[in-house]
Amino acid sequence: MITTIRPYEQSDKAGVCNLLNQTSNAPIGEDMFEMQEARVRTYPFFRRIILTVNNEVVGMAQLLHATGMTPQGFLSQAIIVDALHREQGYGQLLEEALAQYVHEECPIGLQTAVRDNHPEARAWAEHRGFTFKSHQFESVLDRSTQVCGHPKHMALLSVRLSNFRLRTIWSACIGW
Repeated sequence: MITTIRPYEQSDKAGVCNLLNQTSNAPIGEDMFEMQEARVRTYPFFRRIILTVNNEVVGMAQLLHATGMTPQGFLSQAIIVDALHREQGYGQLLEEALAQYVHEECPIGLQTAVRDNHPEARAWAEHRGFTFKSHQFESVLDRSTQVCGHPKHMALLSVRLSNFRLRTIWSACIGW
């Protein structure tokens, strides 16, 4: 078994979309991923690394500073490991690889976002010293149906409370 951690490559797109779809509230296709990828490449700081096992993408980690979304002096961290490969130490390997970038940038803190309906993710964040900061609302709207006889684009008027999910932001101050 060959395990490799390396920078993201364009050929990893399908594997990364698969990982993102395991943790996302709404599916992301490769076209949407490319649009998001173009945006994050404009951030003041952005790094994404990939973990492969026998050339299969089984994990990814990213570190970024998004102006307006990340507190001043902080970096936002995300680590995702494929559901079938969890509890095997791959997340720890990704975290250790991200540490190099963290030390190079010397942020005053890190933040991460976990979903309220994923207790494992919350436990992961707490175990690493992240503390609860805030809830953010996130909604999903099925625009594939008509609402009250109006076309699909009018479905935006029909947001139902049951479509809302909470995402929790956890922050950690790091002392070096």
